Amino acid sequence: MSSTQLLLDTILPEHSSSQEWNRKALEFLDSFLNSENTTSLLETTVATPEDSSVGLAETIAELSNDSRILDGKIVSTLSTETNLSLLVNSCNVFNDSVAKFSSLLESTRKQVELIEEHSTISTVNLKKLSIPQTQNIAPLLYNFSDMVLLLEIPALTKLLIAKSQFADCIQLSSISKNLQIRYHKLPLVNSIQENTSLQISDMVKKLSGLLLSNIKQSSMIKILSHLKKVIPDNDHLKSIFLHLRFAFIMDELDTLTPLLNSRLYEKYLKRVLEVFREFCFQTLITFHSFFDSDRQLMHSFISSLATKLCGIITENIKHISDPSTRDSLLLQLIYCSSSLSRLGGDFTQTLLCMLPPAVDKQTLFTIIHKQKTLTNRL
Repeated sequence: MSSTQLLLDTILPEHSSSQEWNRKALEFLDSFLNSENTTSLLETTVATPEDSSVGLAETIAELSNDSRILDGKIVSTLSTETNLSLLVNSCNVFNDSVAKFSSLLESTRKQVELIEEHSTISTVNLKKLSIPQTQNIAPLLYNFSDMVLLLEIPALTKLLIAKSQFADCIQLSSISKNLQIRYHKLPLVNSIQENTSLQISDMVKKLSGLLLSNIKQSSMIKILSHLKKVIPDNDHLKSIFLHLRFAFIMDELDTLTPLLNSRLYEKYLKRVLEVFREFCFQTLITFHSFFDSDRQLMHSFISSLATKLCGIITENIKHISDPSTRDSLLLQLIYCSSSLSRLGGDFTQTLLCMLPPAVDKQTLFTIIHKQKTLTNRL
């Protein structure tokens, strides 16, 4: 069975058993599904407060929804014209998914006056498609409102991304993929999937950008949940998450440069330790909450950050002459390592290797012992 025959059976399961009617209906579907201008079906827009334009597919869908008055006008036009261009795609097989667009259908019915004003646009475009002369072609047209709605999937996906409704975007992407699986031989269906995939790629970029900002742990978990539905490779998603959070922490450390330029070395190092401790702990606890344990990846993440931290301390602690202030900063550093060790983020060995000779090694051992003593007392 051809894809066109399958589409016809889906649109109108109880169509006429006449072979002549079936032949003419197939000719009708073939004429627009194989048209050279099928890509124009996807040139559609969704009206927003900033963009009041009305897409071609939206106009056709709105005309079809006026079930008695406007459908009668369309059928009348189809019976007299020889070259009509009715742009449709897809099928009604996903009734459950399409039902989610009921709110959109309700809003289009309220815009009948606008549709009537632009009805000449639809009439002009309807004249480009050749339709067989048959009085029973009308039932086929009555199902176009559900079909044409699927043309708006890429545009709706783009609009939902702009509104940060990512769960709905992923659902639309799933509908598009299912359409392509069932009707993979129809160019228009493939075009819908291609355009929807491009919008989903933009969504991934937007979500990744959010992970580069100062957001709460609950927001990170939600973002990762969305990304997991688009990026099935769990190891790849782990790497993306840690890479983005590493870049964010580096950016946060760079924002402290004015303190360094003002030679406020003590305040600068204290803020560096605060940023490091806060965002490292947040990243590690989020990682453990969402992913399975991955010691190698976690070690690489902590080791890279600890190396950067040691470089900052080595370069600037020499400017602090007061021994008690130096010891206090080092105690905070050791405490930070100890607190992260509960999540697999202990970097004490990195400190012992990189801080000397800027910091005396024996001094480090003394402070480590002091930190353990204070911890045992709690």
